Amino acid sequence: MLDKLLDKAKELYLPVAISIIAVVNGAVGLMTLTIKDNTTATTANTQNLLDAQRQANAEKESTRNLDLALYDRVKDAVTRDKLNTAEGRALLTLINSLADGAFKTGLGEIVHDSAGDPALKREAALTVFTSESGTPAPAPAVAAAPADTGTHAGWGSWNIDLFWCESSGDSAKLLATEALDLRDSSAFGRWRVRMLPAAINAQTGYGVSGFQVRAEAASADPNEEAMGKQLQASLNELFKGRLAEFNIYHPNNRTPNYISAFFCPAQEKAH
Repeated sequence: MLDKLLDKAKELYLPVAISIIAVVNGAVGLMTLTIKDNTTATTANTQNLLDAQRQANAEKESTRNLDLALYDRVKDAVTRDKLNTAEGRALLTLINSLADGAFKTGLGEIVHDSAGDPALKREAALTVFTSESGTPAPAPAVAAAPADTGTHAGWGSWNIDLFWCESSGDSAKLLATEALDLRDSSAFGRWRVRMLPAAINAQTGYGVSGFQVRAEAASADPNEEAMGKQLQASLNELFKGRLAEFNIYHPNNRTPNYISAFFCPAQEKAH
């Protein structure tokens, strides 16, 4: 009787077991193929990433070598008694091919300060202005703790440019540099001293003379107007009795989180 039951069980379940084994073997085979395919794809992706990184490193090294070569050419040119105008223009052409940023700005400033030819100076000033204008402000660091700002509300993350007019000479640059003293521990935006080239100041929208602060009107941005008035008051206090007062002007263009001040006194004529 028991033997008959066992035979019956084999008859009923053996085909099922064989089918299950076949399915399992098929699945294992499929998984093996899938894993193999995935491994191959992963290896290919990894190789592509490595190739891309090698290419990027090679391009970065090439750019660095070109930058160093250009720096050496500028240094060699400006260490002579006088920068040759033709060579200065050739250097500016190379400098203008660089991406806007501190390196380009610095090289332009070197050419500007070393040039004896007024026309070359003007060209270098434009290079510097363009590079600075195209350099984005870094993300401001978050103030670690509230700062003691005394009589004003603090500068926060506002970016402030202190322009001095090329036509006003180095004395204006000294004044703009002195204004950096207003930056205290409440300021974590970018503050810069910048030249305003005469060629730019001659364009529509500039035409700056005297002492100005430019910030958007309250109707456009009430916070910016308030910060502009704060800068105006601080500058007038800093230079009280030494300079004419700073007036505030409202530009038509939108410049979020940005205020500028201008130091453009008329140059005294030699007697």
